[in-house]
Amino acid sequence: MKKDQKDTFITGLFLIVIGVLFVAFQFVPGLRYTLRELITWPIILVGFGLFLLIKNLIEKDAHGLVSACVILGVGAILYWQNTSGAWGDWYYWLLIPGFAGAGNLLGGLINGQNRNALQKGLWQIGFSAVLFLVFSPYLRLNLLFSQYWPVLLIAAGIVLIFNALRNK
Repeated sequence: MKKDQKDTFITGLFLIVIGVLFVAFQFVPGLRYTLRELITWPIILVGFGLFLLIKNLIEKDAHGLVSACVILGVGAILYWQNTSGAWGDWYYWLLIPGFAGAGNLLGGLINGQNRNALQKGLWQIGFSAVLFLVFSPYLRLNLLFSQYWPVLLIAAGIVLIFNALRNK
């Protein structure tokens, strides 16, 4: 199947699933009340991210996987903040580079394990995880690093420069 045909097929399948859900929503009263509580606006974003993830996995589109993982991750953060009411928890947004890294990692895996893509994905995931752990109030590491966090930026810069010079 050509790329245009795949796009059309996947979009058509997505529209059928959404249409079936809306028909069921209209004609099954019990489902209407159940879904009203379950389907919130962040879930729609998560669903769109899942759709893009599946579409790009089928098409083996590495660049599209990065976008899909970021959209899915942002939807998950918004879902968490919407359900918990924790809108002031800004440090969750530090996970976005990790979502992009997951997309790069998936892209590298589906395209014959491109070493650069895998390494880039792992670096992004690790960087995002370190930022999240340092600034997360749950671990109270932010108190320890509150004055010394610029040292982490300097260390990260040194590591990046070292890697750039080593790869020449």
